[in-house]
Amino acid sequence: MDTLIDIEAGEEAWRLALARVVHAGDNRFAAVLIELLWARDTRILREGLDYLEYYDALKAITGADVSPNRHYWIRWYGESSLEPPPGFTGWKGRLLSIIDEQFGEFLSDEHASAIRVEEILWGGVLVDSIPPLEFPDMLDPEDVDYLEPDEAVFGIAINGEAHAYPLRILDWHEMANIEVGGVPISLAYCTLCGAAIAYDDRGPDGVTYNFGTSGFLYRSNKLMYDRNTRTLWNQFTGEPVLGELVGKLDLEGNPLRLNLLPVVLSTYSDWLARHPDTTVLDISTGYARLYHPGAAYGHYFSEPDTMFPVWLRSDDLYLKQYVYGLRMGGARKAYPVDVLAEERVVNDVFNDQPIVLVTEQAIDTFGISRVG
Repeated sequence: MDTLIDIEAGEEAWRLALARVVHAGDNRFAAVLIELLWARDTRILREGLDYLEYYDALKAITGADVSPNRHYWIRWYGESSLEPPPGFTGWKGRLLSIIDEQFGEFLSDEHASAIRVEEILWGGVLVDSIPPLEFPDMLDPEDVDYLEPDEAVFGIAINGEAHAYPLRILDWHEMANIEVGGVPISLAYCTLCGAAIAYDDRGPDGVTYNFGTSGFLYRSNKLMYDRNTRTLWNQFTGEPVLGELVGKLDLEGNPLRLNLLPVVLSTYSDWLARHPDTTVLDISTGYARLYHPGAAYGHYFSEPDTMFPVWLRSDDLYLKQYVYGLRMGGARKAYPVDVLAEERVVNDVFNDQPIVLVTEQAIDTFGISRVG
């Protein structure tokens, strides 16, 4: 496999290696060829065979009639039960190391994985090149002159201390390592899926973690990494997915998972009314960014399609439809936000528990409480 990404091997060697793959008819190499489609299409591999040669080889070993567009092949592969050849993780790491040497540290054959490495995609940025905010300065409300009352903020209140983090700023950073009420927190924000999740950095294994942005995605969701071990974590679940922490147990003998902390999406005015003593993120972050509402991802959310291919999808909702995701025990359920906003009060039974979801008027934020 390494010959196919060795820029010094030359065209004859590349073509011979590709011919061997086709002759063997081993469809496990579909994962390799899809990576090569991506690498040539994005010009990561500036030297190599023509894109269509990899495409023809891919069709030959899979028998699949799929568009040359690499996005369609990624979706096709996701729907399959194929597995890559031995050594694929390290090979992919060496390929991605052309972009950033740190990618090779994440993708190593020595690391256990809880997800299909084939589905890990490069998000177009280097490690931490979308810079996390590291314990940023906060302002008292009377000193905030850049926010409009109806602007969206992420609000966190813990142990009598409240913080507000405007989306116009977080859109550019996707991660804030902060402390609220004496608790070290990673506010992990996946801009592509619109989800901000606050995690207690005090891991249930007794280790306090510090997180950054890996530059990788999994099913269009951010993969963060801890700076302690450089393990990749799923931003959406708070679980390690690739690295030395995969399979590790917490102090109670359960699979390692970060503890969630409450975070709400609200208008600034509503948050301020409920938490008049809140502090607000200082717009002077030390970074030169256009901190205007919608400047970072306004265009993305105005378009119907996702930027990166997602194969696991439902026709019941459109791709970027906002949902309120409820997790209780092992059960999961998604409630479309626009439906909740229209109904205002929704009674339901979830995981054998009667619940009520109450929607507020402002920007369709809502709380949930148990009934009875």
